[in-house]
Amino acid sequence: MRIFLVTWICFSCLSSHSQTYQDVTDPGEIKSLLSSSNDLQGFGGVDVKITDMVDERSALVGGYGGVLINRSYMLGLGAYGIVNGPSFEGLAPGIEDSTQLSLYGGYGGLLLGGTLFAKEMLHISLPLFLGAGNLEVSDDDFFQGIGDTSFTVESSVFFVVEPSLQLEFNITSYLRIAGGASYRWVRGLELTNVTDDQVTGFSGILSVRLGRF
Repeated sequence: MRIFLVTWICFSCLSSHSQTYQDVTDPGEIKSLLSSSNDLQGFGGVDVKITDMVDERSALVGGYGGVLINRSYMLGLGAYGIVNGPSFEGLAPGIEDSTQLSLYGGYGGLLLGGTLFAKEMLHISLPLFLGAGNLEVSDDDFFQGIGDTSFTVESSVFFVVEPSLQLEFNITSYLRIAGGASYRWVRGLELTNVTDDQVTGFSGILSVRLGRF
């Protein structure tokens, strides 16, 4: 969770800097995130995340969208899904020995965050994702001799917190690309074959964002 602490220390610094600037310009103004005096711009993006789940290299792809407030704060929604179904050894009903199982699912929720030095060509982005999801453990060869051979062994919902730290590059005033890392913290799984810690961990991120920045 060290990246979580680093992310929020940086975000606190950003908030303090923005607050100081506004107090100088209008000391009597009451500050609020969604004030009509704020500059609101829409944005959207796509992320590709490379991570490890159940000790296998995995890929997650997702999209998100929302509003950018005063070029510094992000507020939106997003969702991510596992695209490659990482495999592992586990137990399926009616089979005494371990067998090859696959993991499927994803998560969605609220996107918060901030940007440091947003007007610079290269700057720092600090997204924080808070949400919930569902994971399914499947035996892809459970049924033999029919078209659909897969069988869902078990499934469970979970909660996720995922702070990230990214370097973002302005391609144009409407297009940005970013790369960095995140830490996915999962809790609440109730599965026999998969634990919270087996799907908790770091991810490398490549992001493409469109909007009026």
